Amino acid sequence: MVARMALEHQRRPIVVVSDVSGAIPEQYQHLSLSPQQIQYASDVLSEIEGVHTVVVREALTAGVLPSVSKLIIDVHENLDSPKLFIERLGDLVVLDNSSIDDREENFRIEEYYVDYHAALRRVLYATQERFGRAVLVFLKKMPRFHREQEVPYDIGFVTQNAQSLAHDIAKELGEYKLQHNPGLFFYDILHGPLQDCFEHAKVSAVAILLNEKLLRTQQMKEQLGHDIATALVHALPEVPVTR
Repeated sequence: MVARMALEHQRRPIVVVSDVSGAIPEQYQHLSLSPQQIQYASDVLSEIEGVHTVVVREALTAGVLPSVSKLIIDVHENLDSPKLFIERLGDLVVLDNSSIDDREENFRIEEYYVDYHAALRRVLYATQERFGRAVLVFLKKMPRFHREQEVPYDIGFVTQNAQSLAHDIAKELGEYKLQHNPGLFFYDILHGPLQDCFEHAKVSAVAILLNEKLLRTQQMKEQLGHDIATALVHALPEVPVTR
């Protein structure tokens, strides 16, 4: 089942999802993965979940997480994407994903992909109904381009139908003293099946890419999650709660 989090007293039209999340079920731990690779995937999950949980808690909103790792299926890729069953994630090589049969592919799609997007749509529609609109916050782990090269920024935004909101959030974040004085950058669009969520004019999206440097300790994750959530709340205009 998809992991879901919600608070009783929602005050803002914010739904939080994550690009890197989910565990590796026992039946999939044979996917040419070493114990070290499985631990790495677990560590990545822990990092993003830490920030995800704080943002959800502080922003008084709802959250949806995939139930399995991207090493099993990437729920944020299109169904016809060659990256749906990835063969490499950073330094991790998943050889068996290059040779899975149609039956296994269909099982993963039905068991994990369809369930995730159904849950996300339910949360988005409920948020729209209650607040009149929904803002999707998409947390992503920012990859390093090369081991030897530090990523030259700490937080970035990917936006669609929310450029002004993203700039407002960037301004708010700039007023909070994050430990690494993050640089900010922008992309123009979110790719993949999440685009379907934006066809409705009342849904907008802001994706926040997190550098590894900002996730090194629990204290840093807590601080970052709090700052992101606070910036979101400050940047969003007041929206009357509808019943």
